[in-house]
Amino acid sequence: MIEAETIGPGLLMYGPIRGSSLPPPLSPGDAIGQHLRVERLVRAAPGRMLYLVNNLGPKWNKRLCWACGNKYSDTRARTCTFCRTPLVDLRFLATARWSKPTMAPWERWLQLRAKDPSFVRPVAMLYRGSLMITIYHYNGEALLLDEPSPLGRARVVSLARQLAGALAFLHDTGAITGPIGPEHVLLMPDGSARLYDPDVLEVLPSREAVYRHTSQPPRRDVRALARLLMRYCSPEDEDLLRFLRGAAHGAHASPAAFRTTLDSLFGAETDVEPSGAASAMSDLGLVRGNNEDAWRWRRLPDGAALYVVADGMGGQEGGEIASQTAVDRLCQVMGEGAADPTPAGMATRIAVATREANHEVLSRASTAGVRMGTTLVTAALVPEPAGATGDGAAMHAVVGNVGDSRCYLYREGVLTLLTADHTVVAELIADGDLTPEEAAAHPSAHMLTRSLGGELELGADVTVHRLQPEDRLLLCSDGLWGAVPHAELEWLIGTIQDRRELLQSLVRAAYAGGGHDNVTALVIDAPTRSIT
Repeated sequence: MIEAETIGPGLLMYGPIRGSSLPPPLSPGDAIGQHLRVERLVRAAPGRMLYLVNNLGPKWNKRLCWACGNKYSDTRARTCTFCRTPLVDLRFLATARWSKPTMAPWERWLQLRAKDPSFVRPVAMLYRGSLMITIYHYNGEALLLDEPSPLGRARVVSLARQLAGALAFLHDTGAITGPIGPEHVLLMPDGSARLYDPDVLEVLPSREAVYRHTSQPPRRDVRALARLLMRYCSPEDEDLLRFLRGAAHGAHASPAAFRTTLDSLFGAETDVEPSGAASAMSDLGLVRGNNEDAWRWRRLPDGAALYVVADGMGGQEGGEIASQTAVDRLCQVMGEGAADPTPAGMATRIAVATREANHEVLSRASTAGVRMGTTLVTAALVPEPAGATGDGAAMHAVVGNVGDSRCYLYREGVLTLLTADHTVVAELIADGDLTPEEAAAHPSAHMLTRSLGGELELGADVTVHRLQPEDRLLLCSDGLWGAVPHAELEWLIGTIQDRRELLQSLVRAAYAGGGHDNVTALVIDAPTRSIT
């Protein structure tokens, strides 16, 4: 039996999941066509599920040669009876999609048989009930979906260059695609990255037809690529972030123009490990059809560092719009400068910026004609003014929250909750009418009493905490803390020092707890001296 690879968050649950908006996952051993069997579910992603499948344990009478397509070799044969290629045990990555509008265009595009080094072409495509399943050779590739942020500058630049080339290839073949996300990027064993399994929306007769299309697909795709890459940038890398922000606002009319500017600005980059004190990861989970969580970080003009997590509400797209709107507006207001760089001044700024973010969410909801809302938790790391402690090296965390996204402090083996949930059960616990153990099973366990987008005049709870060396902060949505017991969170955060490994372990733990919601975690290691 082939040894299992580390891909995805680990062994996932199978069978119908209560409350899931996704189709029931395939089970280990299920047949995929005539020559493959499901090995395991890798993960859920927007619009698709990803599986590892293999050609082991055949129940069929003949064996398929994946090199020439000969189906008639005996199962005991060691080489193909037609092309003499060795018949070996193989594994494949299979994506199962269920959105019917993308099926026919994807099939039409595959029939063009277009090839490019920047793109991983499937080896087979088939239907199983209502699912379209696309099969790719698997040789130890990783998923960008599994990579926490940030990545090193050179790695982000390399991703930008290779994915821009893949988008240009798709446009050259007449494809109009949906936005490219981390679920569409494979990280190859040689360190390169390739695009795979895009959502093809339409196939036009030529490249020129794509560029003449009223929706401007090339410019739109570059904007989506830039937004994707910004998630993997260090908040300290202002040069790269400035370039990507411009691209996200439409500065480049095509992938070729984007790549030309990229090469002129960052062509000589060498790979370095990402710097900074924080890492983040956001995951769909096993139940939700889309990720309504959002997160962001940025450096503020006065030298402070800002970290934000939001969990949106409002159904398909509404929650995504609310959370991203709140995060973007809060970061914008916080980045406009400050007259008072002290922790107290930062607390006032967070309160003001949260109100501004709330007004923006209400405005977007009114324009769209739908109800939407979001939680918000914010942490700003602020250097203590010189002279206050003698050396100006101490740090404060200024924490603000609305709703039930949380901020924890890990110090000397103890994980402490710094925020108070704005929920019905939290109030019942505070009044002594409910125990924490009873709260977990309460029917109103996640009913919010305060959220952005709920009312015009809204206030955030803001607290200030003096940090010590080796302190660690965790900002997260309820998809993490609601699925992973406090004791397990405490153990993971205290045991795993590498933030990348820690975030992957937190997502695995949330999946093991049911994966009933989107999962977002942002881990910050307190610097021992000023971050200016």
